[in-house]
Amino acid sequence: MPKKYMMIISHSTDDPHMASVSMGLASCLVLEGADVALFFMSKGSKLVQKGVAATIVVEENIAPVKDSLSIILKGDAQLYVCKIDLKKFGIPEDELLDGVKIVDLMDVSALMLERETVKC
Repeated sequence: MPKKYMMIISHSTDDPHMASVSMGLASCLVLEGADVALFFMSKGSKLVQKGVAATIVVEENIAPVKDSLSIILKGDAQLYVCKIDLKKFGIPEDELLDGVKIVDLMDVSALMLERETVKC
């Protein structure tokens, strides 16, 4: 049985370095066969809006966020976004990536109890 992780992604365009490293780590876990769930909250919630990952500036020696996201999506990771932050940042539901589930904090806390949790 693969290890199960919940990664909390809290940065996107506000901190390209953290977004790149966080998504890079998530993609590595997916490639290693881990069961990965990502919870996008705060400014990280922007990463699940269509087209945003491609706008994040690529840093030297770090995979582009859009490439890491592609690996994550192909690897069957579960993607969750905070309902509160969608509203706060004005992200329309119809602009979310396919398969992203909108959740509240109670939903996420239940998922976290089943997994090792990493905040990025």
